Amino acid sequence: MKKPVYVLIAVSLVLVLLPTAATALLATDTMGCPERYWKQPRNWDSWVDYQPTDSYSDVFEVAGGDKTLLEALKKGGGGEKALGRQAVAALLNASNPGVGYFCTVDDVIATVRDAYDSGDFEKAKNYFEEQNELDCPLGRGVAESPTPTIGVE
Repeated sequence: MKKPVYVLIAVSLVLVLLPTAATALLATDTMGCPERYWKQPRNWDSWVDYQPTDSYSDVFEVAGGDKTLLEALKKGGGGEKALGRQAVAALLNASNPGVGYFCTVDDVIATVRDAYDSGDFEKAKNYFEEQNELDCPLGRGVAESPTPTIGVE
């Protein structure tokens, strides 16, 4: 007779704890703010462990010229410049505890270094870009996002 009581208690605990566990599981590794979020001055207080004026080449330990992290975010173009934008966004996502990013700061830096060593900037850029465009949980929005139009078909 004791077994049904234990089963009932176990099922009750699962029903109570499952939503909390599921929420934590879903919030992990599924977020990322895009480069356009990070380059906005109003969002610089979201930068953790890094400053807009930090040297790109020093942070990533690559021969990336004398640009700052912010300058890398603002550079247009493809190839190495596109990787620079996405790499800095990935770095800032990974360093911010409020963003459930898919990898660590060390992973981001290693991926960037590998891209410079191989010369294949596109693969690493695409890798980061996909993750940086997921869901930005930091709440202030993205200044360059399109404004929704109401009543236009």
